[in-house]
Amino acid sequence: MGCFFSPLAPAAQPSPRFLGHDDVLFLREDAILAFDLAMTYENGRLPSPPPPKAGLARGEDDALFIAQLHGPGPLVFECIEQLFALDVTAAQAATVRASSILGWTGRLVPETIPAGQAPGGQRGLIGFVGTGTVLVAGR
Repeated sequence: MGCFFSPLAPAAQPSPRFLGHDDVLFLREDAILAFDLAMTYENGRLPSPPPPKAGLARGEDDALFIAQLHGPGPLVFECIEQLFALDVTAAQAATVRASSILGWTGRLVPETIPAGQAPGGQRGLIGFVGTGTVLVAGR
């Protein structure tokens, strides 16, 4: 299953539109199928939390590779499961399992949460603070 997404879609077009003209979308690189080259983009990564014990290697595969997209044009991304939008405000931060994150918009700062600081000692959690929306894939 795929989703068509155009950040600046005309109102008559039946695709979702939730970004303003100056907004930036951060999206997992492995979910992006296509985008208009009129959009500007930059690649980055959100590192995984440090290993629980000293001396254990952290796998490169644990990092979340992200593309930052901005500007007009269509974007096609894959969402295998149902897509949810989780609002984050200055008063309400969010903690999300990294494997469920599809992307985010707004002025959010993502941060990996070490297992020692995570609820129940879970690994693979990302915290978001600021104001914006986290796109989460799930059931």
